[in-house]
Amino acid sequence: MKKLISLSFIIILTTLYGCTSAISPQIKQGIDKNLRFGLVQERPDAFIGKKVLWGGVILSTENNEDSSTIEVLQTSLDFTDRPKDIDRSKGRFLIEQNGFIDSAVYSQGKKITVAGEIIGTRKKNIDKLKYQYVVIKPLEMHLWKKIENPVAPFYPPYIYDPFYNPYLYDPFYTPYYPFFSPFYPYPPDWHPPHGNYPFWHPPDYHD
Repeated sequence: MKKLISLSFIIILTTLYGCTSAISPQIKQGIDKNLRFGLVQERPDAFIGKKVLWGGVILSTENNEDSSTIEVLQTSLDFTDRPKDIDRSKGRFLIEQNGFIDSAVYSQGKKITVAGEIIGTRKKNIDKLKYQYVVIKPLEMHLWKKIENPVAPFYPPYIYDPFYNPYLYDPFYTPYYPFFSPFYPYPPDWHPPHGNYPFWHPPDYHD
């Protein structure tokens, strides 16, 4: 029994370790974790050549003759290095890479995490404002897929009730609270939830 528990614990740790970062450990070793986006944005010239790990939401992707530029709205990262809430963004930055980047893949609204080297700054217009972007050269990038299940992958997406029996459910229940009693009839289109339904939002009604 103890061996089984130990084996399960090792499997859980291995799974969690595998989910700890979107960027490879070899790349992350050379990153200065103290170089936050806001600090670099204040004095970008002082950090040229430093390696950072940033992320955010893609605003645009532009291809030039021999290079490509991704404009990113910066956000903080979670424990897997996935970008979080854009409402707490501290600004924008540019990812500049040699060669072609498909703008249909790296499209507006997608989340991206990049480990890269700070190579300078560039000024571009945002409406009528001249905005100074920090520019980084990517060493590794990760484009995130949209999570359809808001609690995945930590919880099962569905629950199945194999013991459903309409005659065994609470006879006192009625959706017309507070008018409930053991004799109050159920509405004709209602029955207790059963079968497969999302774990985080079980339905109250079925067809």
